[in-house]
Amino acid sequence: MLYKRKGSSHYWTRFRIGGREVRQSTRTDKRKDAEEYEERLRARVWREIRLGERHALWNEAVEKYRDETKHLRPRTRHRNDEILDWFAKPLDRLPLSAINQDVIDAAKKALIRDRSPSTANRYLAVLRNILKLSADEWGLLKLAPR
Repeated sequence: MLYKRKGSSHYWTRFRIGGREVRQSTRTDKRKDAEEYEERLRARVWREIRLGERHALWNEAVEKYRDETKHLRPRTRHRNDEILDWFAKPLDRLPLSAINQDVIDAAKKALIRDRSPSTANRYLAVLRNILKLSADEWGLLKLAPR
């Protein structure tokens, strides 16, 4: 089901498959594009539920990153943990394939509101590193977003 929320020009989708409810923005204000997005999302969720296909989540990539960076100095590990904790709220349980330029731009805006631009860049560097490792080394993602 497609609908628009008050104050938003974007269409949102809401549906239930196999007891799993999905509600999310289609990130478009064009009805035809929103319908295509919803159709593809329904197919992907159906494949996950009915066929058992797995799509890597942000949390999985973060755990893998933490395991691979255990050897770093304690200060660096602590700083990375702070950064990953900040990203946990907007990206928690999000499929890696759903992290696109729009999601990154929204995170960047939120970071700049909370922190200085240089700190925001440091945070985004960790995000980029996880996405690149997910695509290039871990095979969790086909291609990292630019």
